[in-house]
Amino acid sequence: METFPSLLQQHITQRASHTALRMKRYGIWNAYSWQEVSAEVATLANGFAAKGLQAGDRVAVIGNNVPQLFFAIMATQSLGAVPVPLHADSNSEELRGMLVNCEAKFVVLQDQQQADSVIPLLGELPMLTQVVYVDTRGIENYKVDQLISFAEMQKGGEAFASQNPNHLQQAVAQVTPDTDAFIVYTSGTSGTPRGAVLSHSNFLTIGQAFAEQEKLGEEEEVFAYLPLSYSSALFYVYTLWMIKGYTINCPESNETTMSDMREVGPTFLYGPPHFFKAIYSQINSRAASSKSKMIDKHLDGMMNKGRTWLGSKLVFEPIKDLYGLSRIKSAYVGGDIVSNEVFHFFRALGINLKTTYGSAESAGCISVQEITEDALTGEENVVGTPLRGVEIKILDNQEISFKGPNTFKGYYGDVAQSGQAKDAEGWVKTGDIGEFANNTLKVLERVDCKSSFSTGADFIPKQIENALKASPYIKDVVVVGEQRDHSVALIVIDGDTVGAWADMRQIQFTGLRELATKTEVVELISERVRDLNTKITQVGGSNCPPIKRYTVLNREFSVAAGEMTRSRKIRRQVIGTNNSKIIEALFAGEPTFDVTDSAGELVAKLRLETA
Repeated sequence: METFPSLLQQHITQRASHTALRMKRYGIWNAYSWQEVSAEVATLANGFAAKGLQAGDRVAVIGNNVPQLFFAIMATQSLGAVPVPLHADSNSEELRGMLVNCEAKFVVLQDQQQADSVIPLLGELPMLTQVVYVDTRGIENYKVDQLISFAEMQKGGEAFASQNPNHLQQAVAQVTPDTDAFIVYTSGTSGTPRGAVLSHSNFLTIGQAFAEQEKLGEEEEVFAYLPLSYSSALFYVYTLWMIKGYTINCPESNETTMSDMREVGPTFLYGPPHFFKAIYSQINSRAASSKSKMIDKHLDGMMNKGRTWLGSKLVFEPIKDLYGLSRIKSAYVGGDIVSNEVFHFFRALGINLKTTYGSAESAGCISVQEITEDALTGEENVVGTPLRGVEIKILDNQEISFKGPNTFKGYYGDVAQSGQAKDAEGWVKTGDIGEFANNTLKVLERVDCKSSFSTGADFIPKQIENALKASPYIKDVVVVGEQRDHSVALIVIDGDTVGAWADMRQIQFTGLRELATKTEVVELISERVRDLNTKITQVGGSNCPPIKRYTVLNREFSVAAGEMTRSRKIRRQVIGTNNSKIIEALFAGEPTFDVTDSAGELVAKLRLETA
């Protein structure tokens, strides 16, 4: 069985001159061959060793997709130490808990933004001895003992290697498949993020099963845009890259992601539902804004009758090219449930899109959809069949559990939570409610979100929310109805698509706050709610009552307010608390609700609508 460091050695032997990685910098794509990647990793690993990093130590990696952070992960693993990827935008408060929990000895970060979040914590982190930064701008004059630049660390590695030429080779030889490969923090949807400890074998065994099943090749071009803190990024980008030796491409910045993806033209792509929903919404927005109705005409025809030759040439192929999708052989969506409308849109567009299911505790992947006629015309929430070696069991409370070669070791420093999540036989509770029949898995809702109406009917809010979010005009929804005889909805509009819609109708507005309260916009959303209510029993179950009342909020749900995780998953309880007065006004039948700031000044007058 291989390890990540042994796979790197294989790539040097088999494809040393092949392009391993590209990074766009100042508008120019810069490439690294596998030989160059290996050299960068070796000097960095020796630099780490010179500063005292040993097998089993933890190294936090904080930043976006830049080559140096990939090198840091590989160098850490080469010494038998454990990389701990954390979100680039995490503030000091968020980082404190994770850095304390994982007992990080080193931190490798991208730039000043992350440095300014880590430095205030140094007094609380006695184990943290080195803070390595890649981008020197704004940091070079900081007077902090632990700070050292990436270049300085590599320079120290060169000196260390000249005096200890066999150290790295000996360290790599000590890394086994059971060695800890990553600590991956959960999103924290239902509470405090926990650090799942996973071995090299956890990732590589399930990665090999995926690569073989999906027929991945070494010639793939992969776009690395997801945060490194996501287990899905570590699986679909890093693990599969190390297994197959294909090329990964890093965008210049988060702001240039879509334009850079068009230049790359990836052949293999993974994204969360909101990524595909954003493209879907943009395409629909372009269609709505076009003076020619050709796009609208062909899109409607595509969804109802399939693509025509003329539509493909005039509309669909140019659309795929515009979004960098023209070379896609396989695309995958996971991390949450994608709506049927969005899924079928991409399938009709000619994109081989498949649903997946995974978690931090499963090394990022449990199941992948097999595309059949049944799958294409089947129910929503289907996330595929288990990968080779993975078993699925539905518990008495309908919770999905799994067991397999990707089963995590436990949560770092938390024996109690580890015991609750994984039993003595290796079965891991996922926290999701689902169904498993005919070797096909279906995910319905989080265990802690399922409840019931006062009538006794099941209340599964995600089903209803996803149906509303299928609209290109709706970005987020939270439906409330626990122990009530009906439900109400808090709706967040998509500012871009609704803004384009409003512009076409010459509706004047100055921002999302004003746009959300426009009569025309409220009516636009009302049409979507009324449409859903006509089929509510198909969506929410045979006894599900319709949405009785709703409001269009004047703001988006916020990560800063704790309403969403860094991976854009909603925290239902926090949203309920933050908006409790609006919710009660909806249930009480009030016609409007005044939103005020901390000084009591009126910010917006929300319309509380009846469906």
